[in-house]
Amino acid sequence: MPIRMFHIGFEYGNPQFPRTNMLSQFFTNSDDKIVFDIRESNVMVIGSFVQPNDMPIIMDYKGTKILYVGEPIGKFGFTRFFDEIFARNMYDYTIGSIANKPGKWIKYPIYYSTTIGFKEANAFISTTRLEKKKLCTLISRHDHGNTRLPIMKELSKYMHVVCPGKLANNCSSEEVDRIGTPEYMKQFIFNICSENFGECHPGYITEKLMNCCLAGAIPIYFGNLDEIDERIFNKDRILFLNEHNVEEVAKRVMQLCLNSEMMQQFYRQPAFKETAEEALKSIGDGVKTFFKDLIPPI
Repeated sequence: MPIRMFHIGFEYGNPQFPRTNMLSQFFTNSDDKIVFDIRESNVMVIGSFVQPNDMPIIMDYKGTKILYVGEPIGKFGFTRFFDEIFARNMYDYTIGSIANKPGKWIKYPIYYSTTIGFKEANAFISTTRLEKKKLCTLISRHDHGNTRLPIMKELSKYMHVVCPGKLANNCSSEEVDRIGTPEYMKQFIFNICSENFGECHPGYITEKLMNCCLAGAIPIYFGNLDEIDERIFNKDRILFLNEHNVEEVAKRVMQLCLNSEMMQQFYRQPAFKETAEEALKSIGDGVKTFFKDLIPPI
């Protein structure tokens, strides 16, 4: 029986999502498709931006319900109805920035892409000239979880942290807008790339760490990796931040800055593990298998 997928809870914050191939790229049946009339659907994908008038529709829906997790659960006020659906177990599956759990949760992180150049990024790291780079950048719109400003302020005691985003803005964003975040970050040795909140649900990771590593910058990262993420990212090249070690991480950054040999050794480590391509493929295969088995044939 083919999938007829309808989306709800995206219009307010991510209206273009239903018309992308973010999920449909994993369809395995040529008759599977996205529909825009709920009466034609047998699968409902529920986004983080659920509104009050969506709740009766979701509760009355008789088909399969899938939560798409793109925002941290239980952290933002605008996701309160989505969070309620999660907390009350009013769904069949959840997919997205979440850990793999047999039968119920399917990991499909925001960083997933079949075109990631792991080897190219590692090669760039091994050859780029550090003496031509600026020290540190922070590119973000906000810091609701207080994971970015504390380390930025601490590092600012010792260096200029370039902030082209809305958060702590101190320069133009024109270049970022023109060439994109990963390309812009290639100019820097360090990048503050914290997730929105430190303690989120298991498996929560976005594109922030991936963009930093693809740019060759050393991540100053507030977040957690699960066993799949650890097969992709080299933990030894990440400066892990938490609410208690801000000064310690800042001192580690300065230690590297003051010792060129130590900096070279730390920076030249590959950002991505040798198992990265295999691990990324396993994510895609897992999502594809999920959709293949979602609706059994009649």
